[in-house]
Amino acid sequence: SNVRIRAGSVVVPLHSPIRIAEDWSVADNLTGGRVDIAIAVGWHPNDFAIAPGNFQDRVERVYSGVETIRKLWAGERVVVANGVGEMTEIGLFPKPIQAELPMWMTCTRDLEVFRLAGTKGFNLLTGLIFLTGDQLAERIVAYREGREEAGLDPKAGTVTVMLHTFIGEDVDVVRETVGD
Repeated sequence: SNVRIRAGSVVVPLHSPIRIAEDWSVADNLTGGRVDIAIAVGWHPNDFAIAPGNFQDRVERVYSGVETIRKLWAGERVVVANGVGEMTEIGLFPKPIQAELPMWMTCTRDLEVFRLAGTKGFNLLTGLIFLTGDQLAERIVAYREGREEAGLDPKAGTVTVMLHTFIGEDVDVVRETVGD
């Protein structure tokens, strides 16, 4: 009852925003209102084998998808084409418990994506997998500056740093596997 459940990360351009909202609303209900979601743009072209047409404009798809997710989560309906091309209104069922879905933006390298996450009011999910400590510090500054540029409290917004871990019985095998 005290642990929050978070996806890290949902690559929005690979999924229907309606499906994302509904799946996470179900999870919100099952957990008593304890879900968060980390969204991602995606970066490797091969990951887009299931949605090849979504790779080039993936950044725009994230922001339009998030807009749809937020509208549905807030109880609004969205107009979309159905299976025969007719426009229809879709709402979210079940209704989520939380009034707002807490969102993180997964950022790995690009300084401007960190800044953009701040301007959009997202929390930040990052890691040291592609960055040095100094590079990460620079990007967190850019995130905070982005929040301030957008008129948001630069001190608010949670920064979560993932630490990838590989555990084995033999330290030499672990070091050989992951590198030093």
